[in-house]
Amino acid sequence: MEKEYQVIRSQIIRVMAEVGHVVLERENEIHAVMLALLSNTDGAIVGEGGIAKSQMMRTILGKRPGEGRITDAHCYMTTLNAGVRPQDLWSSGVGVNRTDLGEGQVTVDYKPRLDGRGADPKVRALYFDEYSMAPEGTQESIRSALSDREAYVMGEYLDLDHVWSVWITTNVLPKGPLNWRLVCKLEASEVAQEANQLKMMVSSDLRKKLARARKRGGADAADELFLAELSLWEQDQEMTKKYIERLFEILQNPARVTLEEFESFRDVAARVQVPGTVLREQIAIRSELEARGIHIDGRRFVRTIPMVRAHAALVRGAMTAGVEDLVIMQHAWADPGESRAFREVVFEHANPIAAEAEKLVDAAIIAAENAIQSADPRNGRMAIGKIKQEILPQFPSLLEKASQQGLPSADVKAAQSRVQEQIQKVAKELMGL
Repeated sequence: MEKEYQVIRSQIIRVMAEVGHVVLERENEIHAVMLALLSNTDGAIVGEGGIAKSQMMRTILGKRPGEGRITDAHCYMTTLNAGVRPQDLWSSGVGVNRTDLGEGQVTVDYKPRLDGRGADPKVRALYFDEYSMAPEGTQESIRSALSDREAYVMGEYLDLDHVWSVWITTNVLPKGPLNWRLVCKLEASEVAQEANQLKMMVSSDLRKKLARARKRGGADAADELFLAELSLWEQDQEMTKKYIERLFEILQNPARVTLEEFESFRDVAARVQVPGTVLREQIAIRSELEARGIHIDGRRFVRTIPMVRAHAALVRGAMTAGVEDLVIMQHAWADPGESRAFREVVFEHANPIAAEAEKLVDAAIIAAENAIQSADPRNGRMAIGKIKQEILPQFPSLLEKASQQGLPSADVKAAQSRVQEQIQKVAKELMGL
């Protein structure tokens, strides 16, 4: 990879690291979203509300111009409900024509403005929260955006060719034509570690207070806020001075890449070669999943290849994909119940360190389930002790091995979070905590 692109790559990696400092325990998801943006891949985030799904996307791309990490680009984000019609959906993304008739009367023209390249030309991603809550007509309009990159509204076509990636969030992933179009699927869960829950709350609150301080009092007000936060958390062992300083630095001067730089790196990712050895390994992964009774239709299978290219370019800085880049196939499941099998099979082929981490997850799940089934709080305490003393201490060495072998650590960290979730599960089920 040429030097100028290595510089852009380093800056994108820095952006991901900073987003991970603000939206904690989401490294795997942050990587997946960034790879989707680089490869024109669409995705879904499956999970309950209130677990920082939107915050992650907003931190990466921003909901309005200048808010995200790619200058001159942002994400159109909206929450759906039973009353949202297609014309409401797309006109709000483009901007409605409003006419003030005087005496408090306003008319609103819902006809989309087909200006230039379609919807707001600076929108590079679409994010539809609570997809399953929308009426069928609105869902069909979103499916059209996914497959054809256009939406037919009020007798006109809205061109969406400039959109890199379309995302939905939903509690239950629907079956049918939508599923194969969504190649990258992520399972969202609550932040597992209590310390990270606290940091997420502080980070969200601080971002709002900082925006208000800058608006009302400029740089001096922001500095006063910083000193007040340091004083507030001075005696707290988890909210350290180092963390507050780093958080302020990120919120005040976030790392960014320009739209032109990001587009040029997208071109680089598209040029990555995928040799036959990698394609054969991909077929082997598919065959193993089929042997487990899990079918991957051909369209979804082929659509993973652009993400493989993007992974090679961004994560490894390589212009030829390797077997390790097939790790992104972990996100190609059709139903959340398949995700665990996908990780097991894919990691065995593409990331043996992550495969070891998954075995630790299995051990934690067995310990937790056995304790819960016993309905005995004493067994719950024993299970928590086993997870804390025998399972979690193995992760630092796995992370070190991943680093030594040049393998990404995001999947190991995601496994670590899933192990910590089992502690919470036992505490909640048996101890009422």
